[in-house]
Amino acid sequence: MSQSSKKPLALAIGTAFAASMAISSVNAAPASDGNPFAMSDLSSGYMQLAKEALTIEPSNRYAYLLLGDVYQRRAIIARNQWVKDKSTKNCSILNNAMSYFKSAISYYTKAKPDAQCTQYCNNEITRASNLIEELEEDKWFYCKGGS
Repeated sequence: MSQSSKKPLALAIGTAFAASMAISSVNAAPASDGNPFAMSDLSSGYMQLAKEALTIEPSNRYAYLLLGDVYQRRAIIARNQWVKDKSTKNCSILNNAMSYFKSAISYYTKAKPDAQCTQYCNNEITRASNLIEELEEDKWFYCKGGS
């Protein structure tokens, strides 16, 4: 793909990101915990944007990086829920966290060949892998067996 056709796509992604950050900070309603400074989860919007970018340009490594970040964030949220209440009744939360981490690793792996993203992707893959190992131990202990 030529350099000139990448610029409008990058501009569109950057503009959408900046606009979503501005709108969320202006229109942020208090979170369920009453914190007026908490931001709502915008990951579904980012995911839609990244998937549209991949439809336009299937080799868009920045879209893969964004998807990796979205799944990593979802995984960390699920992991934190699990850590708050480790019990057999919450094994589905643990499984969701592990699934999200595995998806994040897959997307980071696809983004890694981009020279600007390599180090970041390697760090996030290592981080996710370590957290999966931690969750595997919990799964074995609380949810009657691992994988």
